Amino acid sequence: MSKDNALQKYGVAGISDVLSCFGVPTAVASQIYSDVLQKRGAEALEILLSEIRQGYFKNIDQNEAVSIIARFQRDAMEGVARNNLRLMARIINGMATRQALRASAFLQYANILAALTEEEIGVLGIMAKHASNSSPGLHPNTTYGFLEYVDPEAEELKAVFPNYAVIQQSLVRTGLVFFYVDSHTKGDFKLDGGDLSGSNPGSVEMGIHSKIHYRLTPLMGDILKYTDFLINDKDK
Repeated sequence: MSKDNALQKYGVAGISDVLSCFGVPTAVASQIYSDVLQKRGAEALEILLSEIRQGYFKNIDQNEAVSIIARFQRDAMEGVARNNLRLMARIINGMATRQALRASAFLQYANILAALTEEEIGVLGIMAKHASNSSPGLHPNTTYGFLEYVDPEAEELKAVFPNYAVIQQSLVRTGLVFFYVDSHTKGDFKLDGGDLSGSNPGSVEMGIHSKIHYRLTPLMGDILKYTDFLINDKDK
């Protein structure tokens, strides 16, 4: 019995024991868990083959390939979502095409991609689509009366994800997105006719407006060399 088969056997037994505490018969629990693993494995294989079938895999080190596919399969068995698996499969294909398929690099990407939520993937896709326009546009701020920088993807993000700023902030943890603060001031300095000796020299009216901008990091740029990060409805 191989190591993987042994681990799966003990894993099924362990899950069955736990489920029996919830009143699920051991035999039933074992069958349900086995069916879940079989379904996940079949779906992962379908996704992987659909993405790499047209790929170029000549001169790929066999040991590297085994490590990469083993990681992909492990994520599938652990229930990683289809869109995450699809992105990982596309990166495998893209890295192979560029003859850059190395386990160490792929595992770095896989650790990040496996943890992304569906909303985070959607926001990253929109940001990536606008990434070529690295400079945000200047637009008038009607509230404060000055020109401010507006991110080129802001309108599309707002239309699809009303809470997109919260999602972008959550993406900072991944190392795929960073942020900076753009501040503007608008105000007038005036003396109110007080005591100019220093006890009451006057007053200052000043408005300060700050806005957080989110940008893709170089790490995300590396990933975009291998996949465009856009998931279509037909892919889901």
